[in-house]
Formats: sequence, C-alpha cells, structure tokens
Amino acid sequence: MHYRFAFFTLSSFFITLLAVIVFNISVDSTGIFRPSQLKSAAKDLINGNNIAMIGNIDERLFQLYLIESMPHTPHTIALGSSRIMDLHKTSLKGEKEFYNHGMSGANIWDYYAILGLYMIHKGVLPKRIIFGLDPWVLNANNGDMRFTSIVNGLHTMNLILLGKKQPQKESALSLKAKEALSFAQTKNNIKAVFTSDIFKQKAFIVPTTDTEYSVKGIDASSYVPLHARNPSVEAIKKGVYDFRHYHITNFDTLDTAPFLKLMEYLQSQNIDIIFYLPPYNPMLYDLLLADSNAQNIFKAQDFIKEYAKTHNIPLYGDYNPSKLGAEFEDFLDGAHLKADFVQSLFEKYDVSLHRHPTPPK
Repeated sequence: MHYRFAFFTLSSFFITLLAVIVFNISVDSTGIFRPSQLKSAAKDLINGNNIAMIGNIDERLFQLYLIESMPHTPHTIALGSSRIMDLHKTSLKGEKEFYNHGMSGANIWDYYAILGLYMIHKGVLPKRIIFGLDPWVLNANNGDMRFTSIVNGLHTMNLILLGKKQPQKESALSLKAKEALSFAQTKNNIKAVFTSDIFKQKAFIVPTTDTEYSVKGIDASSYVPLHARNPSVEAIKKGVYDFRHYHITNFDTLDTAPFLKLMEYLQSQNIDIIFYLPPYNPMLYDLLLADSNAQNIFKAQDFIKEYAKTHNIPLYGDYNPSKLGAEFEDFLDGAHLKADFVQSLFEKYDVSLHRHPTPPK
C-alpha cells in the first residue's frame, strides 16, 4: 500500500514536472528556446539599427536581450523609468559608449535586476551609471511587479550585496535548463497565451527615429512617434490627471535601505554614479504639493539631494519644474518632458567632470 502511494506520488510529481517543461518550451513567450522577434530586435539594435516597436512589449525582457547581445559591458548606462528613456547619447558630451535601460515604472528592484543581469551575462558592471530617481524608488508599496520577468538578475544582485560568492557567468544551456523548470516562466507563458501578447508584438528595423512608431535608437533610448511630440493643451491636462497618483499609493514612509545598500556597493566598486531627478509638469507639481498623501514625494527628493551632496554625486534636474525653467508646454503629459528639454538639462554634462565627480555649477 505504502509502495503504491509512493509510486503514485512520485509519478504525479514527474508527470507535472514534464508537463511544465513541455509547456514552457512549446509556448516560449520570452524567446528563450527559439529566437523571438524581440530577441532578434535586440541583436539588430546592438548591431547599430533603430528599432520600431508596436504592441505590448515586455520592456524588461528587451533589456535582458540587449545585455545578452552586447559584446561586452558598455562604459556608461542609464537606469530609470520612462522619464529617463529619452536621454540620448548625443546629450552626454564625451560619452563614447552608452546604453539607456529606462523601463516604464521602474523601481529599485528593476535597478537591482538590470545590474544583476550584467553580472550574470558579462561578469562586470558598467563604469558609470546615470540613475533616474523617481520618488517611488523609495516607496516599498509602489506595487509594480514588472521586474518579475528578469527576477534572476534581482536574485543575483541581492546575493552580491549580501557578500555571497559572486556568481559565475552562466552558460546558455544552464540558463535554458533553469527556465524550462521555472514556474515563474510558466506564469509568464500562461499570461501570454490568455492575453495573446505573443501575437501582438512587432519589432522591426527603421532607417530613422522620426517615424509614426515608438522607436528605440541605437543607444536604446526612446523616441516618441512624430504625431505625439507636440500634444494639445487638453491632452497634456489629461496626462496630468492620469499621473496624479502614479506609484504613490500607500507611500507612507521612505524605504531607503535597498537604495542605500546598492549605492554603498557601487561606490565600493569605484563606479561613477550620477543622479537625475526628472521634473513634474507645473500643473501636476502644484496638485501634489497640495495633496497631504503625496508629501513623501518631496521628502524623497530631499533625501536624494542630501545623499548626493554628502557623497559628492553629480545631480541633474529637480522635481520642481520652476527651478529648471520648465513650463506646462515643455511636457508631453504630467510627468514626461519633451525630448528637447531633457537634452537641455544635460547641457553641462561632460565626462571629464565625472571621472572625479563634482556637481555641475
């Protein structure tokens, strides 16, 4: 009797495991086992092409594929939310090698995950990192879990910060074996099947960044479609109200520990750190000032500014648009600047300043 029960239990386990493996390999929504359009697009970008994107693209997976496709770790990267996506290499005087890893709604765990992916696939971090720091980076309750598609990078970076043995670069076969057995991958595949995401995604080469599509330039920074670059006043106002509560729900306290741990480690590795505080639309900024539930936004900025000052870290931008001369019409919505104004904020950027970090005057 016990033998039959044990046999039944083991058989059920192995059948379930086999089903998971077959399902993950068959659906393969993230292109791990067969070349996906997104993976091919990442390779095309690394080879010097602009990439147009249509549909619900998993931005985190695209970053993974970019890092996998790179011949080596670039000297400089940008990390942050969509509010840093349109920081282009051409705005960073003296930078020879730069990639923008901006991702919609990125939080502190996305930062961990991207840096962890560099350690997994390249074994070394970039020498300089430009951090776009939104207030929700310090909000433990921001609720954004999109980093789960690159959670292996997060786990790796956490191990490094805990002082564990630095992981060796994993072989492609090892990574594929892990993903075939991964229940997280199973969840991604189930979601892709039910939402039909795998059928809606399109990514293809375009000769210019000025098109009707959202485009990733050759440095992986973003260009909005031509028709969306000068929105009407009403469209901007709508964008203001859409962003009023973005990622600040339950922002009760500043959760600074993960941020401090990461910064301490990067500085111990002699990595240049630069901070960027993307401003809010003046209309939204005034609404947030008057909102008692939004006051930790300003406390977050005070904390970041003080940290930058104490640790001699160059800082660009400010949440307060009036300090930058930014007006209502300089924004696409409540939180995203037009590209020209982003570039103007980095006019004083020069790599010679950042080899020996000194805040720009």
